[in-house]
Amino acid sequence: MALDPEIDAMEPAKLDVPGSLAFVVRRASSRMLVVGVHDGSPRPEIVAREPAVLVCRATVLMEPFLSDARAVWATRHCPIAASDRVRILAHLDRVSEAELCDLAALVREPADGVETVLGMACAGELSVSLSDGICPHTKVRRRRARPVVDVDAHP
Repeated sequence: MALDPEIDAMEPAKLDVPGSLAFVVRRASSRMLVVGVHDGSPRPEIVAREPAVLVCRATVLMEPFLSDARAVWATRHCPIAASDRVRILAHLDRVSEAELCDLAALVREPADGVETVLGMACAGELSVSLSDGICPHTKVRRRRARPVVDVDAHP
């Protein structure tokens, strides 16, 4: 779920759901409570203002999705050269969607192109579709633009 390109933030829930792991997912202007439970556990009583979704452990650990998500997340500390970032983002400004292999080819050595693209996904700059796993034809899109920050503005 954390790799869902529509998710802006995940944060601990402010309520306690006994025997469960609870956190809030923010998307644009909406919030959703996600409650993780062990398989076979009784359904906990959830009293919350936001909509809630119950997720079983088996769903989270389902393969090959878990391995793919771990592989992407492993690139979160990959150094990304500014020139590589600019080339990838400029390409995605010209086309709405590109294949992982095409974007990876834009990255200059010695950096690994696939790790650079996946690292940009971890940084929230790109959206990677893992529906078919990580492969040369994995679809990649640019995420929403970052909000503009006026550095000359005074509080």
